[in-house]
Amino acid sequence: MNIPMVDIKRQFLEVKDEVYREWENVFEKMQLMLGENVRAFEEEFSSYCGCRYGIGVNSGTDALVLSIHALIPEGSAGVITPSFTFFATPESIVLTNNIPVFVDIEPETLTIDTEKLSSFLSSLERNRKGHPVYKGITIKAIIPVHLFGNPARMDRIIEISREYNLKIIEDSAQSHGAEYKGKKTGCFGDASAFSFYMSKNLSAIGDAGMITTNNEELAEKMMRLRIHGQIEKYRHRDIGYNSRLDEIQAVVLRAKLKRLEKWNKRRNDIARIYLKKLKDLPIELPHILHDSKQVWHMFWLKCRERDKLLEYLRDNGIGAAVHYPLPCHLQKPLKDYPVVTDMEITEKTSQNILCIPIHQHMEDNEVFYIIETLRKFYK
Repeated sequence: MNIPMVDIKRQFLEVKDEVYREWENVFEKMQLMLGENVRAFEEEFSSYCGCRYGIGVNSGTDALVLSIHALIPEGSAGVITPSFTFFATPESIVLTNNIPVFVDIEPETLTIDTEKLSSFLSSLERNRKGHPVYKGITIKAIIPVHLFGNPARMDRIIEISREYNLKIIEDSAQSHGAEYKGKKTGCFGDASAFSFYMSKNLSAIGDAGMITTNNEELAEKMMRLRIHGQIEKYRHRDIGYNSRLDEIQAVVLRAKLKRLEKWNKRRNDIARIYLKKLKDLPIELPHILHDSKQVWHMFWLKCRERDKLLEYLRDNGIGAAVHYPLPCHLQKPLKDYPVVTDMEITEKTSQNILCIPIHQHMEDNEVFYIIETLRKFYK
């Protein structure tokens, strides 16, 4: 049996007929960038999230970059983020001439540890605008990451951000449809960045992204920034970017958005089976906050002899993977940026975490094959 981490082909086959039909209309009109499908998808996705505005961009990374640029146009500010995340999160901070400030994660949820965050900020002096200052770095924002489909503790993050006058940019790249206390991720902060990379719960057939916000002025600014700061043809108000969502991807995303709730439900069904059938093994399983709704972008476990287990699963046709083997603060380009809390949980997690396949097109026999293979390893 061969079970990949993500089955892009099976996913596309479900929407193929609808997509091909709509592509014909796109190629008939030849309005390939920021056309009617992009506008419709922006409206549909932002409405799905419960936000007023959606701005389609080229990728999830660009969604972060434009959000940071719009909220901190002057740059040179500290932006707090976890280190246990995909490299694009701190990379986007550096690309906007800001400074990533790394804080540790919780062991149960793998999202930013809000108590460590609060303790760090409370130790700092503040400037006249109420911003905390760390070794000459004025901290102006926080990027919580909703990792692997699991929401961060947004109520506490909002409290902290208000106390210290911090902007919030949600990294929602892995949390399409996830909820915290009855509200979908993507609408808690000043802005939120979504990725539709081809492995995501809601995916394009390449790269695509979206920014959501409830702030009209901010939305208008990011709409300019994605097209070179342009207000009308050949007239520019800002230095911007070339980051437009195209009609080809928008057609695919509209077709898949209709199915996202059903697909996320299937992921949850598989996760429940894993949690039930693997609980007696000598591994640590994900913890679900009682007031959140996971969407299981990844199903992770923590284990001893991680590398041996990884090899064993792959030898048995199971496409397991490690996310992430080296935390961002230990990556060569980021080693000189501030690490302001003990990173014990981040570093330990990177050494023992393993992700096993979970996606909506898995059959029950594939799920139980993975379970039996794990059980054989531990026998």
